[in-house]
Amino acid sequence: MDFLIDTIFFFLGAGFTQVIVKPLAVRFFRATTSALLPKLFDHLDPILPESILRMDSKQLEKRIYDTIQGVANEEQVVLSESQKKALFEEFLALYNPITAASKVT
Repeated sequence: MDFLIDTIFFFLGAGFTQVIVKPLAVRFFRATTSALLPKLFDHLDPILPESILRMDSKQLEKRIYDTIQGVANEEQVVLSESQKKALFEEFLALYNPITAASKVT
């Protein structure tokens, strides 16, 4: 009987997590990235043209990740590695300096 009750509570908890918690977490992360993306562009905009000319794609990728971390620190936002990667990919979806760097070299 206890096993049945534990199983029911487990599935209720799993359902609650999928239906309530996960969408709230996604919405919060989207709000965070929405706030960080303009600031990220503000920081990268002045340095990207020169960086594209002088750096290879790996160095440029590191520069962007470092800037993401710097913007997050300025805004006092703690990002996990997966959140940094998601922000990086969203940045690349809007503008891809790595592709541009590979065309220059």
